[in-house]
Formats: sequence, structure tokens, C-alpha cells
Amino acid sequence: MHSMSSTTHIPSFDGVPLMVEHYAGKSHGPLLLTHGFGQTRNAWQHSATALAQAGWDVFSYDARGHGDSGRPEDGEYDLDHFIDDFRYVHQHIVEQCQQNPIVVGASMGGLITMLSQSEAPVVPLRALVLVDIAPRWEQKGVSRMLGFMQQNANGFASLDEAREVVRAYLPHRENAGGSLRHNLRQHEDGRWYWHWDPRMLDYAMRSADYQGRIAAGAQQVSAPTLLVSGGQTDMISDEHINELLQMIPQASHVVVPKAAHMVAGDDNDRFNAAITDFLNDFIQPSLQDCIPEEA
Repeated sequence: MHSMSSTTHIPSFDGVPLMVEHYAGKSHGPLLLTHGFGQTRNAWQHSATALAQAGWDVFSYDARGHGDSGRPEDGEYDLDHFIDDFRYVHQHIVEQCQQNPIVVGASMGGLITMLSQSEAPVVPLRALVLVDIAPRWEQKGVSRMLGFMQQNANGFASLDEAREVVRAYLPHRENAGGSLRHNLRQHEDGRWYWHWDPRMLDYAMRSADYQGRIAAGAQQVSAPTLLVSGGQTDMISDEHINELLQMIPQASHVVVPKAAHMVAGDDNDRFNAAITDFLNDFIQPSLQDCIPEEA
């Protein structure tokens, strides 16, 4: 938990506990940040802090199998499980804030949000920010990510060893590998392991199978939408970006030039600047302050 935030676990549809973090603002309304595959809510820490200070009531959560959320006992992961988790977190926010949130969805988080907007029961949103994702994507970008995640299945002897691996994977990022304690867990054998459930990788390797479903879903998105892409991304091309802008005609697009796929983590300040004008169009005082979670 971070100094200005509170956390709570909420049960999902099958009892898997989901860790939700709340950065209280005074309040332009609720904002939900959803991370990408292999990330955690900590990917948003700097952005969440700045957005809360700017007046938003910011929420983020760890998807199942990630970070401090639970892992299904059977080890089975499916896109629909992640969508249902999102619905439960959304309902949690609505109950606390008496208002639908704006959602900022990075990569997998954006795909989940698009499908929740288009498949019953539809989740109502005030607006949507998609971060470096479209209904179709470059398979080479996914392969590079999964290759990184499949490395070091036996963990690391030290945090320094892990840092070197991260620096090699993110050579464009100045602070790559800087703070890893949120991303690794030390097991009883003394070695450090990534925070994700390795059984999720089978699900991720099937991700291309979902592209048709996601494309159909994108055409049903009704919320005002902003796409933020990284100028150095290897995940989506200009073709994919233009296709999304045709599927969601109300969408606009901005580029964060020096960022790769993990835009917010690569360049927090420029990411926040890129979304500020869009978010400011939706400033609306809450009907009440969002009720803080019990730590």
C-alpha cells in the first residue's frame, strides 16, 4: 500500500480475491486504471498519485494471477474470467462513489474494457482511455513479451540479477529495473520470483484467437474514447491504430513519442499530460466522496 492510498480485497465471481487500491481525490469523479498482462496495479503508482492530487478519485486493481490478487485453484485462466473480474471491480466503485468511472485500460486492461462495453451485461462508462492497444496487434510484440515472461522460471538469486534482465528487456527506459520489490516475491528457498502465476502463460499464448471477438466488440463501444500509443511501441502499428479509429468513430488519438508499449511506466509525466485535456472534459463533482476502503 502507498502512503496516500488504501487497499482492500474484494471477492470475484468464483471467490478469487482481487486487490483494489484507492487514491482518494476531492473529487472530479472516479477513475479506474486497469493494467496490462504481466503487470500489476503498481504500474500506475506515479500516474495514480498525480491524478489523485489533480482531483480524481483513482482506483486500480491487480488482475487475478497478478500481484496481490488471488490465483484460481485449478490454474485455469480465460478472457471471460478477466472480464468478469473487471465487472466486479466496476460495481465496487459504483457502490462507493455512486457514479460510473472513467476507465484507463492498458493493453489487456483495454481489451477487457472494450468487451465489457459490448457484451452483456454491459458495463456503463463515462469515458475510456485505451493505452497502446487495438483489436488487432503485432504478434511479434506479444512473442517478445511472452519470451521475457518465460525466462527465469527458476527465479533469481538476487534483485540485482532480476534488474539486469529487466534492463535488457527495456533498454529505452532510464529507470528500468529501479524498483522491483513490487514485482517479485521471495520464496522460502530464498530466490526471487515474478509476481505472476506462470500458469497464465497458456492463456496468453491463445490471445490471437480473441481478435475477431475484440474487433466486433470495439464497434459497439459507445463511450467517448481516447487512444494513447507509444511512439516506440512494437505492439500496434499505424494500420492497427487507423483500424481502431474507424471502428470507434468517436475516438481520438495521441502519441507519447519516447514511450514503448508500457506507456505510463515508460514516461509517466508525458502520459499524464497526454490524457489531461481529455479527462478535463469529464470533470464532474461526485454525488458524494468515494467511501474509503478499510485497510
